[in-house]
Amino acid sequence: MKNIINKNVGELGRMISSYKKCPNGHICVWNGNIVVDGKKIWYGDLDLTADSKGLQKAANEIGKPLYILREMSARFDNEENPLLEEAVTIIEPKP
Repeated sequence: MKNIINKNVGELGRMISSYKKCPNGHICVWNGNIVVDGKKIWYGDLDLTADSKGLQKAANEIGKPLYILREMSARFDNEENPLLEEAVTIIEPKP
């Protein structure tokens, strides 16, 4: 699954270093996490607006929803049990 995310969204640990701030009209998740089946499979900076097509392609290839969480919802005390109810968004696979 990690390879699918890396191919469609970007490498694990990706930083959007070209951004000084999130562009107007975009939704950015700094230090975001992608969780599938209750397991964190990817982390890094996400621009949900610019990355939307890649995230959708990844969900379609994996065939399961991608939960996009902020850093604290899937790190430290929540590493093993990410707080899915705190998802910024959920990308559902489309047929």
